[in-house]
Amino acid sequence: MGFFEATRTASKGAPQSLLPKCGACGFYTRCESPKIGVMGEGRRGVLIISDEITSEDDARGDHLTGDAGRLLRRSLALIGINLDRDCWRTSALICNASDDITPKHVSYCRPNLTKILADLKPRLIIPFGSLAVLSLLSPLWKENTGSIEQWAGWKIPLQRMNAWVCPTYHPAYVVDAKDDREGAVVQLWFDRHLKAAFQLIGRPWEEVPDYQKQIRIVMDPREVASQLKDWVRDGGAMAFDYETNRLQPDPADAEIVCASVCWRGRDTIAFPWVGEAVEAMGRFLRSKVPKVGANNKFEERWTRRILGHGVRNWVWDTMVSAHHLDCRPNITSVKFQAFVRLGQEEWGWAVAPYLKSTDENGLNRIREVDTRTLLVYCGVDSLVEFHIAGQQKKEMLCR
Repeated sequence: MGFFEATRTASKGAPQSLLPKCGACGFYTRCESPKIGVMGEGRRGVLIISDEITSEDDARGDHLTGDAGRLLRRSLALIGINLDRDCWRTSALICNASDDITPKHVSYCRPNLTKILADLKPRLIIPFGSLAVLSLLSPLWKENTGSIEQWAGWKIPLQRMNAWVCPTYHPAYVVDAKDDREGAVVQLWFDRHLKAAFQLIGRPWEEVPDYQKQIRIVMDPREVASQLKDWVRDGGAMAFDYETNRLQPDPADAEIVCASVCWRGRDTIAFPWVGEAVEAMGRFLRSKVPKVGANNKFEERWTRRILGHGVRNWVWDTMVSAHHLDCRPNITSVKFQAFVRLGQEEWGWAVAPYLKSTDENGLNRIREVDTRTLLVYCGVDSLVEFHIAGQQKKEMLCR
């Protein structure tokens, strides 16, 4: 099966094509070395993905030549890695582009990368630069993956392929920055990112998790109440999450539609917000057991508005902690943290459109979502929040 098999991407959008659109692109007709293949022996199971084919690459029929290639080889040699022997190398665009490159051109060429990933099955993938990140991660994350600044340095345990993905700056960027004030810093981070990537052993998962299958949907409010009572008695940290009919809890028609609770990362239930389940949640939230969340202000405000009291013993907020650990923009959301820390792809493509406000009053269409789909979505929120918090705690202790 391919890296971007249709069954796994269907929830995000149209299945990924397995045929490159060379006719629509046309770059292959105007370059010296069209469709440059994979280079290197790959003895360590490492695939390096460059952004594009430069004129010098085109003349030599290879990837990562010239000053960028020389810098890369020197940096790898410092950690005992030989580019030709230990790695495979390819590019997001495998033909020299004489015109400005657009995301559409990357999508035309992506099937070539899809085939390479399926054939080689690398254990470690290092995308250099924003186009390489776009080609690799767009089908798994968002159509627009943004700047390399958002991705550089993460060690992503990608579940889809059970492979590490470690993006960093393109060596050409490091070369260009050498005369700038911060050139030495860019080189330092580039070298650190490479060293950290090559220190990763094997594959990230002995058994790839399926978080959606770990969610228990409980429709009986009495069963929910009994389970929460047992967990409060047994103790241990728990993450919880709400899904609501609007963003703000203040209007009179604001309501919590469903909730989920993850106990110690071992068991997660998701349930409708009705009957005895609501009363049991109130007792749980007033209890001394440690509470974990993401953007805790949201759950705190909703709890006070609906239940008339706050949440006792908050111990972790993954969003605040993400900001403390790394002050880059666009990285603190639970979805991004779940992707870069757990390799968990976006799990809410079917739900997200219904959570957007549909009128000036702020109401959304959450009641139109299939109940099971909504509960699984809510449950995964709690489960990944618990695991993200665990990783963040370890990282803070290491510092």
